[in-house]
Amino acid sequence: MRLKRLIADRFGALQADTLGELGEGLTVVLGPNEAGKTSFAALARFVLYGYPRKRSEGSDYESDAGKRLGRLVFADDKGEWSVERVEGPHQGPFVVKALSGPELPGLLDSVTRGVSRDAFRIVFGFGLDEMAKIEGRGPGDDVLSRLYAAQVGLDVSPQDVRAELSAEADALWRPRGKKELNVIKGRITEVKRELSEIERQATEFADDQRALAEMTQSRDDARQQRDAAVRRAAELEAAARKLADLEERVSELTEGEREAREIADAATEELENLQVDERALDVAAELDVALDDLSGFREQLKRADEQKALADSLERRAADVLSVAGVNAVSAD
Repeated sequence: MRLKRLIADRFGALQADTLGELGEGLTVVLGPNEAGKTSFAALARFVLYGYPRKRSEGSDYESDAGKRLGRLVFADDKGEWSVERVEGPHQGPFVVKALSGPELPGLLDSVTRGVSRDAFRIVFGFGLDEMAKIEGRGPGDDVLSRLYAAQVGLDVSPQDVRAELSAEADALWRPRGKKELNVIKGRITEVKRELSEIERQATEFADDQRALAEMTQSRDDARQQRDAAVRRAAELEAAARKLADLEERVSELTEGEREAREIADAATEELENLQVDERALDVAAELDVALDDLSGFREQLKRADEQKALADSLERRAADVLSVAGVNAVSAD
């Protein structure tokens, strides 16, 4: 008895797709990623052993077209038979149909007899994603792992690989141990503390920079206020000197006023004590006339001086003219 065809009526992304005809020897299925290779491998397992419950392994092959439905076609020299399973209760009901040859209602039991679901998954029906989920749980699983290794031609079983990886992981790290990863983890923790300290110092430095900027601004403002105060002090000093000069001048004027007042008081006193000669008062009118005559005489003297100066000027000009003409001044007379 051999598997001849796999038919996916509704299974994940597969819709009415068929894989076959499969040969009697080793069959290699080649195709790009997402071509359906792993889906057909899962279909074979689900038809043989039932659909998993939701939220369990394999439930991601649910179909948008309806309940999952798949068929496996087996053949031997006596005929062909179809094993069909549809999604439903109790992992889905199945039907065995004779396509040719006699009826074989126990075909499914005879095909899966002695091979558990996990053994089939490990030896015959695993995909790359399922291979990553293989976990050893005891001696039985170790036997299944070795069966898988023998079937695919590996020198070691996945169980041995898992044990070796566990040993290497234990050599690198163990809680509260002094393994290499513990040292690295400790160093990472130390570096994180150092980074936190650097961040704290950076924050303090930024605060100091802001405080320094504020202090610099305050210093500049204080310098401007100081310069203004110095200029104001110079102005006040100049005003004080000017005020002192004014006070000194006022003092001098006050002293002069005092002296003038004393002179005026003395003159007033002398005027009050002055004895007027009555005879002088009698000739006062005649004196005024004489003074007026004297003023007129002075004017006449002034005009006479001007006439004399004019005559002297004319005489000099005449002499100059005669000299130019070559005439002697005496003979000219």
